[in-house]
Amino acid sequence: MTSTGAISFHELERALAETVATQKLGTIVSLRVHLQQSSDDAEVHRSLAALLSMVQPTLDMSAGKLCAQCDETGRQLSVLVENTAGRTLFATICQAGIDRPTINLILVGNHGIARLETSDFRDVATEDHTVANRWKDAVERSLEACRFVEFGDR
Repeated sequence: MTSTGAISFHELERALAETVATQKLGTIVSLRVHLQQSSDDAEVHRSLAALLSMVQPTLDMSAGKLCAQCDETGRQLSVLVENTAGRTLFATICQAGIDRPTINLILVGNHGIARLETSDFRDVATEDHTVANRWKDAVERSLEACRFVEFGDR
């Protein structure tokens, strides 16, 4: 699925959940997310925490391990997350010299692949600050330790 108009964070969350609910992809195996923000957008750590909060229920990311890496400028952050069942999420958030934020998601199941792209991503916000703060904490622990860290209830 490709969106030609602007899409909000909540619309993206709903589209992802609806795609999984159709069960056409079979069992979800992984998700790849690439978000490019304009230079004026929010910091990459906050954006990543919001995206991880969004996919947590869809991919059952309540517990597992996480490894994060940030470039020396702090403008690009990548994270690899694996839940206890082996599902993976790889996300990269970066600030770039672009006019409008863009996001690309590739959802992989054992029976197919779904792709969502948009060239005008309006907002990266989350109303569940508790979940976002837990993700932000796990990312910061991984960056500090330079290794995988566990998160959630194991």
